[in-house]
Amino acid sequence: MAFKKIFAFSLLAYTSLCYASHGDLTLDNQTNFPSTSKLIIGSGQNGVCSNAYGDLGITQPHKDKKISKAMLDMICMGHGKKCRADVYLTDDCSGTPVAMIVYDTNIGFTGECKSLSNDYVVEGDSQRLEIRPR
Repeated sequence: MAFKKIFAFSLLAYTSLCYASHGDLTLDNQTNFPSTSKLIIGSGQNGVCSNAYGDLGITQPHKDKKISKAMLDMICMGHGKKCRADVYLTDDCSGTPVAMIVYDTNIGFTGECKSLSNDYVVEGDSQRLEIRPR
């Protein structure tokens, strides 16, 4: 388990230094709150919160963050072709999710996203996901 954590962190650090490529995803947080995400595994929400990766897993308010395709593929490994995640407007995946997004390990972010809150709009395309107040 410790090896997996060290490997995951090393890969995250390495991939965050790479230039953008097809399949990378930019999270654009235009809210007044930090955002995090958690994988939805099966019918439950028992994935690890993105804050487990430290500052790299938290998108600050009114900032954007690029996540490499390699990192997304690693996070989604073992969760089938389509990897679903809930998005939270907290720094620790607490509270109620404001959106659900889908990442396809073959093509990247599908643009498939669903707002789960009446207070926020969630829109995206193959390389960008934006969350903003209504």
